[in-house]
Amino acid sequence: MKSFDVEINPSLQMNSIKVADIPDLTEMTMCMWLKIGSAWDDTGNKLMYLVAYDVDHSDQMTTNSFFAGLNDDKQLVFGIGNSAPPCNFDASDLMDSVWHHICLVWDGSANSGYTSYYKDGNQVKFQECPHGRRTGGSELQLGGGGRAESVEMTGFYLWNRMLREFEIADEAKECDTGTGGPVVRWRDFFNSVRKDQSLRTFVTTISRCYFGIQLFRETLSVKSARDNPER
Repeated sequence: MKSFDVEINPSLQMNSIKVADIPDLTEMTMCMWLKIGSAWDDTGNKLMYLVAYDVDHSDQMTTNSFFAGLNDDKQLVFGIGNSAPPCNFDASDLMDSVWHHICLVWDGSANSGYTSYYKDGNQVKFQECPHGRRTGGSELQLGGGGRAESVEMTGFYLWNRMLREFEIADEAKECDTGTGGPVVRWRDFFNSVRKDQSLRTFVTTISRCYFGIQLFRETLSVKSARDNPER
């Protein structure tokens, strides 16, 4: 299968793309590649869902839901259920029109529950989040919410376990060569993407993310050489 990237853009009247038959989860890791522009409205008081599980027909959370999204405070939001407060992580450094790899690792089996946030293979923050079990059988969707900005995404994977740090570091090395989650793989969305004519989709031999991170790494290498010349 060729690689594909999608643009989450409500102005295109996008219908969320979905996969079904998610199992019960008491812990999980979700990872994805994102490219977010710098123009972000901080007055809209709306949430953009990057991924959401078991939402109702009005796009609202249920007691069994979990989601990851972006809010008007430039935060990455991870929520469990519809009553407990979500965990918020600063995402302002993601909004630079550069591809970044992010992961959220949730342990719902702990007494208090906790979530770790990783950016580009490195842990950024660890904090308590609600614990519990997400009952399987409902749908997982990409996209949704009421924001007007566009976000490009590729390589979303979901595991029913907590990945270790070296595994997350490996996932962040390349856009197209991740090991893939046993619960949901990026290719599981392909048929749904192709059927949605309102969704802006880029089907290529190699993900556009690959060229983006290669350019970013070359820029960092040049900067490092300039800042640290050989004596």
